[in-house]
Amino acid sequence: MYTAKIPKLAVIALAGFAVSESYSVPWASIDVPIELQKRVFPFVEGALMCLQESGSPNEGTYNFLRLLVELRPFFWRTMAAISLQFPNSRLLQCIKIIKDADAKAFFNKWPSALKA
Repeated sequence: MYTAKIPKLAVIALAGFAVSESYSVPWASIDVPIELQKRVFPFVEGALMCLQESGSPNEGTYNFLRLLVELRPFFWRTMAAISLQFPNSRLLQCIKIIKDADAKAFFNKWPSALKA
């Protein structure tokens, strides 16, 4: 098994942050509705179920699918931040699920959620 032995403190310092300080991203704690999350990588739950039913689940595939689930809220928060700063972004025009009424409602709540 491969284990990365990257020195965390060195990486923090090289990125320009003070090693002694703690950092948080306030918008990372904003909740994303679960139904909205499931619109990103909608196949994941079915794939996980098939993998578990197979009797010998591939750990790498399982972990990758779990990663996709974990990335869902990050996708929506990032898209909301982009829509706030760049409402006419071509990126927002190209992604179909962003045009959904629930997505637009989430984007409309974004500015007030940031202040809370």
